[in-house]
Amino acid sequence: MTRLELQSLIQNWIEAKETKPLLKDIVSIIQFGSTTKEYIKKTTDVDLLVLFRTIPEGSLERHSILTPIEDSLNSQLNKIKDHQLHTSIIAKDVRNLQNVLPIYLDMVEDHHIFLDLEGHGQMILDKTKRWMLRHGSKKIQKGLLWYWILDTISPPGSDVDFNFDK
Repeated sequence: MTRLELQSLIQNWIEAKETKPLLKDIVSIIQFGSTTKEYIKKTTDVDLLVLFRTIPEGSLERHSILTPIEDSLNSQLNKIKDHQLHTSIIAKDVRNLQNVLPIYLDMVEDHHIFLDLEGHGQMILDKTKRWMLRHGSKKIQKGLLWYWILDTISPPGSDVDFNFDK
């Protein structure tokens, strides 16, 4: 399966009439991680950042909202022959997007925006990219592994401020 085939499946799921009630409070869905690469491993997770207008902070309440979404999408992913894919969702409330999260760094390089009704998803990517430029962030590749040097501007040992505006 290719990246484009997977993205088409997810886009069709988002646009399906029976999916609409599940997505009523969602303003952005962004795919990131290994499934944004050209070919997809036979067994992997599909990483999604899902931004909600509002989402409860309590884990039980979040679970009750996210489980039907994951189950619905996973039922579509299970139809793919010769692959075992499942969703892995990071859920964020748009009212709490003041800081860079380390996961956003990888999203700047490899992502696919499926839905961005109010521009919050693109805003996160743009602000993260500007933050990375201000701090001189760089990705270090070591074979198949990598890590980020978050701040090459500040003196070594300084605290890194993850506020988008600093």
